[in-house]
Formats: sequence, C-alpha cells, structure tokens
Amino acid sequence: MEKNQDEINNEIRDAKRRYSSLKSRIKKNGGFEFKEFYEWYKEQEKSCYYCGTTEEVLKELFPKKDEDNQQNTDKTQNVKTHKIESKKPSFTGTLHIDRLNPNLGYEPNNCVFACALCNNAKSDMINAENFKKYFGEKMSEFLTALHNDKITNIH
Repeated sequence: MEKNQDEINNEIRDAKRRYSSLKSRIKKNGGFEFKEFYEWYKEQEKSCYYCGTTEEVLKELFPKKDEDNQQNTDKTQNVKTHKIESKKPSFTGTLHIDRLNPNLGYEPNNCVFACALCNNAKSDMINAENFKKYFGEKMSEFLTALHNDKITNIH
C-alpha cells in the first residue's frame, strides 16, 4: 500500500526529529548522514528489536509529557493516566535508536529500534544477542501483561 503525501511528510518529520536527537552522539561515535538515516528509518519495523513491543503499545503505556517535561495526569480526578512512569525525561513511549555493538558507530547495520526499558536494561553491559535471548521474551511478557491490565506497576 502506497503512502499518501501526509503520511510521507509525517514520516520525514519523525525521522528528522529522531536524527536530530542523535547528532551529538554521531559526531562523537561516527555514523549516518541524514539521507542514509532516513533510508534506514523507512525500512525499520516500528517495534523494539529486543522484545518486539510496538511503538503504538509503548505510547499507551508511557505518559505523554507536557512542554515542561512533566507527566500528564487526568486533571479532573488528579489520577495518572499511564502504566509506566519514570523520572528520566527520555523514557517515553518513543522507540530509541540503539547500537547493537556500543563500540561501533551509528551505522545502518549496527542500529535497531529499542524500547526505553530494553535499551536501559541492556545498556552497554549485555551484548545484543544475549539480551534478546535471555531478556527479550520476558520483557515482552511484562509489557503485554501490563498493556492488557493483567498486572499493575504502581509504586
């Protein structure tokens, strides 16, 4: 199915936003020019490489942030309207760009999308293959149960 012009414009805008957040890390570690990044971006499934959770589900689990980077609440009842919260501003329902090998640059064959939970847990201490094998399925089970209201994650 071909994309209409609005969908293409939204895709380019999202790719530019993600690329912009990588620029300083690319300068330090080497990697993509925007055109190459955009080609990579278009080909990627919008789901976590490690646990398979889609960005659509992640956006339902994480709070939206306002202009001051504060988590939104239901103002009428003063109740949080999300299932996962973090004090870290980068922990949102948006997929991160993770390097499979943190010793290499941001290159097409070294980058994948990762959810905030997998990206943070993997860090640079567990290689991608081991993380996916030993933790990916369990993270998927956790996020699926949370999304389907089988469990809660209230502190």
